[in-house]
Amino acid sequence: MYLSQKELSTMMDLVSFTLQHNTTLDSRQLLLDKLMEMFRADYGASCCWNPNEKYYQEGVFRNMSLDNISKYNDYYQFHDPITNKLRQFRRTVAVSEIIPRDQLIQTEFYNDFLQRDGLSFGLNLHIYCGQQHIFDVRLWRSQQQGDFDAKHLNQLDLLLPYLRAMGEREPLKESLSFSLFTQRELEVISQIKSGMNDKNMARTMNVSVTTLRSHIRSIYKKADVHSRTELISKLDPN
Repeated sequence: MYLSQKELSTMMDLVSFTLQHNTTLDSRQLLLDKLMEMFRADYGASCCWNPNEKYYQEGVFRNMSLDNISKYNDYYQFHDPITNKLRQFRRTVAVSEIIPRDQLIQTEFYNDFLQRDGLSFGLNLHIYCGQQHIFDVRLWRSQQQGDFDAKHLNQLDLLLPYLRAMGEREPLKESLSFSLFTQRELEVISQIKSGMNDKNMARTMNVSVTTLRSHIRSIYKKADVHSRTELISKLDPN
């Protein structure tokens, strides 16, 4: 596969990035921006599959509306005809390889979710460490841009070992007390500890304020507290 000098330089920059980062939300947001630029993608997302609760969590999204992201988290990920199939692969796969376009455009997922923000052509790469799903990369283009080609798939596959290494550097959980909470609730707790208000937290996490407050109520109930100050004090007494 031939790579131009610019493409080679971009690849080396991405390799360097993966050697210095793990799979935190901030790192995956930066990674997604770099990959979107490299592959001329109009939209991007990266999520982590929770095999116990059977849903995608810790999502980061690019160029998608907050309302649409909230609908994905609450409904469309459970009515998605493509991503669970794409998750079975250990290589980069184009959406068109999983479902013919003439079938995709007839689905609720396409018409009521993807097309609301203009997503038309996509590819996915799901990264595993052994049998554990670490995170995924989802890149999408608009109708005007057209589909990704075989070179794009091969280029992303070249990065797979380095993306996997990011997962191997995943930090340990802060405390055993955090085992009370789901991964999504841990994200909320992290934002609470940073001092953000509800509106900014919702924007950062790409969820609606209503969804965020539902998570907060669940956290308070599990921790048996009634305020943010009380929660922080109870989780981090030192």
